[in-house]
Amino acid sequence: AYPPADNPKIAIALLVENGGHGGSVAAPIAREIFDFYLLGKKPDPEKRKNRDYDLNESD
Repeated sequence: AYPPADNPKIAIALLVENGGHGGSVAAPIAREIFDFYLLGKKPDPEKRKNRDYDLNESD
């Protein structure tokens, strides 16, 4: 993914092991990364509490 599409500023490849399809798991994570990088918007900690997974844990 690379936003903004007409003049990319950042590109990422995001892999969520055992995460299903990208639309439900990887896309929201990518959005948080882009929002932080492009807008300086930090992720909302309350939203993270409602996730079924934790990005800081490994199995």
